[in-house]
Amino acid sequence: MKIEKDLKKLIEEIGGKDFQKKVQVCYQCGTCVGGCPVAWVNENFNPRKIILALSRGEIKDIITNDLLWFCCYCHTCLERCPQKILVSEIIAKLKNIAAKVRDIPEGYINELKMIAKTGRTSSVSSASERRRDILNLPKISQVSVEKEINKILEETGSNLFLEKE
Repeated sequence: MKIEKDLKKLIEEIGGKDFQKKVQVCYQCGTCVGGCPVAWVNENFNPRKIILALSRGEIKDIITNDLLWFCCYCHTCLERCPQKILVSEIIAKLKNIAAKVRDIPEGYINELKMIAKTGRTSSVSSASERRRDILNLPKISQVSVEKEINKILEETGSNLFLEKE
């Protein structure tokens, strides 16, 4: 399987040779889960379990599980960790590995397309426009940021996922 063949190389490329060692200082206190807003609404998402699986070398299990994509990058886990483990940053790296070896969930691709098109993750609804008008706020301008967005997509490698489509 391609995952098995390229996984070690990808891990070193994205996280460095000591990627797995970085998480072995975790003593599984659960502080990351206690503050995680995603864990509050989805009991199956658990940053502590992701770190535990990573410390056990179960990377294939992590990157093939769709739960990995639920992290909203609020960085609460990172800020609260008594061991200073960069949980959300590690999850971001795991997502990068997953994106290279499997299909990205459709919702992420759609969001990426919207960013490429508008510079935003979602369109501005007519309801938002009405509320802004009631509050005497200015209209949200439609700016042309295509050049800047394309540069960001290229620098991050995200354009490759759009090209797959």
